[in-house]
Amino acid sequence: PSAPAIGQDDVHVVSSAGVLTSLNGDDGNIYRGFRLTPGHWVLAAPTVADGVIYASAMDGSVTALRVR
Repeated sequence: PSAPAIGQDDVHVVSSAGVLTSLNGDDGNIYRGFRLTPGHWVLAAPTVADGVIYASAMDGSVTALRVR
């Protein structure tokens, strides 16, 4: 997995298989599991800016999701 991205109250990690997992920063509970890039590897850490999580795949695609 890549390095985590820290949002305002959350922690976001992306596995090499392209699955985003978002955790509540207060209690560590997972509140989101989402496959970002079916069939493509993700090696870069996600980025959080202005309430949006950005993740890029090896094919050059970028996925953006609202934090909550």
